[in-house]
Amino acid sequence: MEEGRLGYRRGVVVKICGDYDPALRKHHNTWAVIIRIIDPWHYLVVKEYTGTRLIIRDTDVKAIIGDALHDYVGIGEERHRREVIPIIRKALEGKIPIPEGQHPRWPRPPIYQAFVTALLDYGKKNPKRSVERALRNAEKHLRWVEGSRNRYEPEDYRRERGKALLWVRLYKLLLGRIEALERGEGVRLATRREWGPSYLGLVRERLLWAGIPFKEAGDGIYVCREDYGNAVKEILS
Repeated sequence: MEEGRLGYRRGVVVKICGDYDPALRKHHNTWAVIIRIIDPWHYLVVKEYTGTRLIIRDTDVKAIIGDALHDYVGIGEERHRREVIPIIRKALEGKIPIPEGQHPRWPRPPIYQAFVTALLDYGKKNPKRSVERALRNAEKHLRWVEGSRNRYEPEDYRRERGKALLWVRLYKLLLGRIEALERGEGVRLATRREWGPSYLGLVRERLLWAGIPFKEAGDGIYVCREDYGNAVKEILS
């Protein structure tokens, strides 16, 4: 079968909707390329970045992004060239569909962004445990990327392995700073407890938002020496 309901066909990029099928919930709002029409209502797709194969229904499509010739949602000629056409070609060739090279735009320096990511993914209650879990998953992802080398185009593999390695190194560096805080080595007092509980609460919120590790002690809040300047800027901002 070459075409499904509403014109879905091989080589079309769609955005997945995870509202109706619980199995697709974690894939909600991600892009995928249709590689086979199973019947008019079911399609085999390959997700961008991961190469995961899924069977979706026509009702699991949130939007039709485009195909090799058409931009159906108005993302623009440049984005269509960089993000749609490459993943179609790679998916149909059996490679992991990754758009042309893009650099992440993080609102914080990388190590602070890693801390915020770990806390968002695994909770703020125990930051050290959250970073340890993030590190284990980052190492697992790095092994997966290295084991999937033949599924990547050479440039994609170099870039994806570099990104995976960066996350591992960031989490290891973070873990070292948290352990230094626990030992009280190379730390500076950022806020004194005598300044009051409301002010301490404000400082906690700002440091957490900024992604700066800290430790509370009897006399106040401590940060690592290398984070002290950034911590003061955040506290006073």
